[in-house]
Amino acid sequence: MTRLQRIEVVTETEVDGELFLVAPDSQEIFHLDAMASAIWRALEQPMSRTELDALFQAAFPDVPAARLKDDVDNALDRLQDGRLLSAQVC
Repeated sequence: MTRLQRIEVVTETEVDGELFLVAPDSQEIFHLDAMASAIWRALEQPMSRTELDALFQAAFPDVPAARLKDDVDNALDRLQDGRLLSAQVC
């Protein structure tokens, strides 16, 4: 199983309830939307995509599972493309 986790050296700043991350290598600034912010906070402890999907499905039971999975996947892809997350095989 692959577990996702935050890159520890990412700088995190909250301004007026908005979350911004600075990538350690590029110094690029990422403004996180609500979904990406929730995922970032959830990944305080490493977890798999399956665990994240289950967490968000439990939090938003009225949202269709396929739509929620797509939203989680899109946010995770943006975080991984920015090199803000790493994957560890367990």
